[in-house]
Amino acid sequence: MNPIKLNLEKHCIETETKSIYNKLISNYFKSKSNKIQLEKQIDFLHKALTTLDFQTLRGQITQLCKNNENSVTYETNKKKDIIIKVDGINIFTK
Repeated sequence: MNPIKLNLEKHCIETETKSIYNKLISNYFKSKSNKIQLEKQIDFLHKALTTLDFQTLRGQITQLCKNNENSVTYETNKKKDIIIKVDGINIFTK
């Protein structure tokens, strides 16, 4: 799966994750191609939304709060862990 880039300038990580998740679901039903990639991203974000403790993450990692201009991405590995990177540095894995 390609990294999922988050824009945390106006939203925290939780709100941005929900927003991207909803956009991907909408795109999935509009798209006639690329459904496999969309399904992977939707499944990944659903896992993030249902398993991550966003309140704790925001409390421990200030770059995951809104008003942040750092580059924040979700990524995964072969074990399908949720990885959060800030400016290319792995700051969280679950």
